[in-house]
Parts: sequence; structure tokens; C-alpha cells
Amino acid sequence: MVQAGTRLANFIRRKSFMIRKILVGISLSGLLLAGAPAMLHGRQNPPRPQPGQPGQQPGQQPGQQPDQQQPPQQDTKSITGKVTDIGDQGHSFTVNSTDGQSMKFMIDKNTQVQGHVKVGTTVAVDYTPAGGGQFLCVRVAAQNG
Repeated sequence: MVQAGTRLANFIRRKSFMIRKILVGISLSGLLLAGAPAMLHGRQNPPRPQPGQPGQQPGQQPGQQPDQQQPPQQDTKSITGKVTDIGDQGHSFTVNSTDGQSMKFMIDKNTQVQGHVKVGTTVAVDYTPAGGGQFLCVRVAAQNG
């Protein structure tokens, strides 16, 4: 009688373990099937029209939508100096360079700020001319020292 109870307990334990394995396998399969379309969607490349196809504008890169044309590349210049003023509620700052030149830089949403910049901080600035004698800051990095 004791052996029959032990055998029954072992049988039930093995069956419940197998059922758990099957349920876990089915769950993982469902997750993989649900995630596969999302992974494939991310890998699809847009069709690339051949040069000279209708709808392609001059200066437009192949595969580029008309509203996605890139602005002309401007030369990026660099300067190092000390911040002497922060104005326009943090949207501009002035730097006195090591050669005594004072320059005011405008900041936009694409400007990369590295470190904590405040008045008196020595910074390295990468910038492009913005027209009208103004300069657009591309990157400003606080320097040690």
C-alpha cells in the first residue's frame, strides 16, 4: 500500500512537470510569433527609386522623400575659451577665446551640451555661421581646468 501511494505520487509529479514544460513551450512560441512581425517590420528598407525616375527632384538623394532634403553642409569651426555671459534664458552664451576674441553663440534643440556650463567655465565650442553675424553652436563641452 505504501509503495502504491509512492508510485502514484511519483506519477503525478512527473505528469505535472511535463504539463508545465508544455505550457512554458507554448507560451514562448506565442511570444516569438507575436514578436516576429515587429522584428521583420523594423528590418524592411524603403524602396529606392532609380535616378531620373518621375517624382525625383534635382539634388534629391535616391530614396529620399522631397520633404527630407538635407540642408547644405556648412563648415564647422571650433573655438576654446571662457564663458563670460549666458543670455536669452539659456538660449545663447558668449565666449572670450584664448586669443581675446569675443563671440556670441546661439543654442537650438540640436545643440549638444557636454558637462556643466556656467559663467567662468572654460569650454570648447563647435559652431557654424548662422547668418547675420551670428553663430549657431553645434556642440559645447566644459573643459577641465
